[in-house]
Amino acid sequence: MLTQDAPEVATAIRVIERALADEPVPTPVRISALRVLERTGNLHRAPRMYRGAWLFWEDELAA
Repeated sequence: MLTQDAPEVATAIRVIERALADEPVPTPVRISALRVLERTGNLHRAPRMYRGAWLFWEDELAA
C-alpha cells in the first residue's frame, strides 16, 4: 500500500526538484525545504549533493 506524503514534505520535494531542474530557487527556500525533510525524517529523499550542502548550511546557520 502506498502512502501519501504530508503536504509540507511534498512541497519540499518539489522545491528540490525545481532547483535540480535549474529553476531559480533562492537559497533560503532550499534550506527551508531541507529543514522540512530533516524534521520529518525524509532527508534521505534529497539527492546526495543536497544532503551534503545541508550539513554545510546547518553549520553556517548555527555560527
